[in-house]
Amino acid sequence: MTLEELDAMIEIDLQMDKSELAREQLRTPSLHNKYNKILIDEKYQFNQRQTEYDAMYFERWKIYRGKASPIEYQNTEFDPAEKVLEKDVPMYLSADPILKPYKDRLHNQKELVAFLERTLREINQRGWAIKNILESNKFDQGL
Repeated sequence: MTLEELDAMIEIDLQMDKSELAREQLRTPSLHNKYNKILIDEKYQFNQRQTEYDAMYFERWKIYRGKASPIEYQNTEFDPAEKVLEKDVPMYLSADPILKPYKDRLHNQKELVAFLERTLREINQRGWAIKNILESNKFDQGL
């Protein structure tokens, strides 16, 4: 699921019909459940992406440190004769073109999880918002 798809779905689901506040209040638990399930799935995906990134990071680290097998060097553009200082390895890894797509997918998934967590907090506050609207309506009507 992309952030744009999720945002469009949330925008539709979190619209509140102020003329049907009681019904909206009853919808809150089902909305929470729906987005909690999505959050769990996306956290699972994040963990998978983290594992993929860590594995590729280790493979690329071995190459830059000169600890990879000769076969691994045949499949890469890196020249094993080129020596990289240990203190320079993090810089090489952060700019590595093979590692970058893994890093980007991990970052995108992390942002998606954070967005879902913020959405769940907003859904949790929805009950209070409805309660405050109902109290304000009572006050306006003089009850």
